[in-house]
Amino acid sequence: MAFSGPIDKQLNHEVEGMLKRFPDGLLPIVSLGEPVLRAEWQEYTGQLSSKTLAKLTKAMRKTMLEAPGVGLAAPQIGLPLAFAVVEDHVVDLSDLDAQDYQSASSLDASSSSAAGSDADEAFDAEDYEDEDYDEDYDGEELDMLTPQNDPREVAEFPFHLIINPVYKPIGEKTASFYEGCLSMPGYQAVRKRWLDIEATWYDEKGMKHSENLHGWPARIFQHETDHLSGEVYIDKAETRSLATDENLGELWWDPRLMDEARATLGF
Repeated sequence: MAFSGPIDKQLNHEVEGMLKRFPDGLLPIVSLGEPVLRAEWQEYTGQLSSKTLAKLTKAMRKTMLEAPGVGLAAPQIGLPLAFAVVEDHVVDLSDLDAQDYQSASSLDASSSSAAGSDADEAFDAEDYEDEDYDEDYDGEELDMLTPQNDPREVAEFPFHLIINPVYKPIGEKTASFYEGCLSMPGYQAVRKRWLDIEATWYDEKGMKHSENLHGWPARIFQHETDHLSGEVYIDKAETRSLATDENLGELWWDPRLMDEARATLGF
C-alpha cells in the first residue's frame, strides 16, 4: 500500500537539487546546533516522488557507510521528515584483534560494523597496539572481545529504510554503553537504552513492519528514531562519561570496562 499524501513539489524539487549538487552521493551531515536537528518531525505521507525517495535513500546509505556510521536520520541531512536508514553487521574476526573489533562495532559515529562507524568518526584502532594497551592497563586482563562475549549483544541488522518509526519497550531491562552521533563528531558518551523494544516502521512502499529488537540493533533503532523527535543522544547521556574518540579508544574501548569507567569517571 502506497503513501496516500500528495507530493510536495517544492520539497521534491529541493531534494532533487541537493542530490544534483552532490553527484557522488555523499551528502553533507549537519552538526549539532543546526535548528533542523531540534525540529519536530513531519510524518512522511509521500511528500517525495517514489523516484526521488529511492535516489535519496541510496545517497543516505552511502553517506552513512562512508562516515562511517550505522544509522542516519533525515534531519541529519537537513530534512525534517520522519525517516532514517540503518544498517549494521557482525564483523569477520579472522583478521581483527580485540580493539579492531571494538572499532568495527561501535555505534553511529565511531565506526560501525556495517562499514566502520557508529557514533561518528571514530578513533583508528590501529593507533593503539595491543602491546601498548597491555603496558598501560593495570586491571584484570581480558579475553579477546568477540560477538559472543560482547556485552552490547551485537547482531546482524540488515539495511532498512525506516519511515515514521516508533518503538516501545518490552519489559523493564536497560543497558548502558558508549555511543556517539555523526552530527557530534569526535565524542562519545554512555547512554542508557531499553534492552528490548517493539519496533514499528513503514518501508518505501508504505508497507507496515513490526519486529522485536534486542541489544545493539535495538539501540541503533532507538538512536535514529529519537533524532526524528528532535532528540540527540547526548541529551540523556551520562555527561561525566563524555570522552573524545581518542581517549575512548585508548582507555575505554572495551565495553566490558564499563564498571571501571563508571567508577573512574564518576557517572
